[in-house]
Amino acid sequence: MEIPTAKEESLLSREKQPGAPSLPVNRCINEAEIESNITTSDITPQAPNVVCFDSTNDPEDPQNWPNYYKYTLVGLLSAMQTMVNLGTLMCTPAVPLILESFGSKQNNFYSVLLVAIWELGEACGPLFVAPMSEYVGRMPVYHTANVMFTIWNIASGLSQNVGMLIVFRFLTGLSVASVTLDATVVGDMFPVEERGTVQSFLGLAPLIGPVFGPAIGGAISVSIGWRWMFWILAICSGVVELGFIVFFRETYKVAILWRKTKRLRKETGNERLQPAIARPSGWGAFLQKGLIRPARMICLSPVLVLLAIYVSVIFSYLYILLTTITPVFESNYRFSTRAASLVYIGIGLGMVCGMMCCRYTLDRIVKYHNGKSGAKPEHRLVPMIIGGVAVPIGLLVYGWTVQIHFHWMLPVFGLAICGFSVASTIISSFSYLVDAFGIYAASAIAAIITLRCLAGVVLPLAGPALFAKLGLGWGTTLLALVALAFIPIPILMMRVGDRIRQSSKLNVIF
Repeated sequence: MEIPTAKEESLLSREKQPGAPSLPVNRCINEAEIESNITTSDITPQAPNVVCFDSTNDPEDPQNWPNYYKYTLVGLLSAMQTMVNLGTLMCTPAVPLILESFGSKQNNFYSVLLVAIWELGEACGPLFVAPMSEYVGRMPVYHTANVMFTIWNIASGLSQNVGMLIVFRFLTGLSVASVTLDATVVGDMFPVEERGTVQSFLGLAPLIGPVFGPAIGGAISVSIGWRWMFWILAICSGVVELGFIVFFRETYKVAILWRKTKRLRKETGNERLQPAIARPSGWGAFLQKGLIRPARMICLSPVLVLLAIYVSVIFSYLYILLTTITPVFESNYRFSTRAASLVYIGIGLGMVCGMMCCRYTLDRIVKYHNGKSGAKPEHRLVPMIIGGVAVPIGLLVYGWTVQIHFHWMLPVFGLAICGFSVASTIISSFSYLVDAFGIYAASAIAAIITLRCLAGVVLPLAGPALFAKLGLGWGTTLLALVALAFIPIPILMMRVGDRIRQSSKLNVIF
């Protein structure tokens, strides 16, 4: 299956087919309007038994849903992803209390492992979540993952030793669906020229989650015990899932058309009706083709490989900083555990600035180029380039101001610059993937997230040893030099990414 681009996906939702049959199936793609990437085996607009959306105003098309309802769903998605991101780092400042309650010795390794093991689970989960969402639809995957996320948080609070807690943390990360699917749901519901703004708003709460997670976790663990961190998170995620049950509807066009096809077959008795976009017929075909799609994409798509490398580096830097902030500020500035957890707010403020940068640039850039030669998905990468220039600066400010023992506000400012870089990189990368990979954006995002999370597992484990060996100043200088070397990647993608994607030699069939 070749990848429909965002333009082709938009045509599926917006264009009428000339000479449509009498059945209400006339919203198909005209082959003359398709420039690349989609095959006649998937969409056959001239066939009389092809099921599409009825008209440009078909209420079954998610892009025709009322704006108030769309933004209600965006709020639900944002709330669930906030729960996920709170859970990622909530236990970080409470690790000493957790180890003490289990009778274990204090060990900085556990501080990193309890975060890294979550990322390992989150690296494995998208490889199943994304293909399943492209086969059965977004809705059943969300419901299943949200329920399992709640259950594993309850189990984490009931852990009797460190080993149990590590296992349950892995399973909790494995049950995360929102990180993979949220951006694709935005692509399902909003046209290209509106997605950047919505992606920015959707990205705000999840980016704040890692900031307030340690502060909330530190306060809860000190006041009512560390187990209540997980139980309160389970209660909150359970409430959000109730919101999903009440409000969430299927947004994936392929799943919607398949269900419409089944309904029309029953109503008309015509068993030859087929949806406009085919999917694997049966679970066997799905296992052979759909389940391995993210792995094939990351192996065979050059632009995806480049983007995955860059995003993984930036994301791993975030976790190196997040897992070392507490010991750095406790040892260098004599902060208490609760006070050190408030330092994370500096990263959060930087992330808000990064979100605002994406909010005011992504859609404006697309509209500007649409008015000239036409927008490309690569135009979404401008904020990423800005963030790439900012991250070495932030690392140097953070490392050397701590090393020289300047006032604590200066390293917090450096952390804010790093937060800006992370937000601008993640939001713009997801916006790019949704536009570039169309209905298979979930698999593309899954491929990125898998490598990103693996980097988030491995590289932060080296953080304490790196800073112990070189000191914080020279350690962050080394990281800054590496980040500087990766800045050409988004610039290269801006210049030649479109040609690489459209090249017949590199046009990968999935």
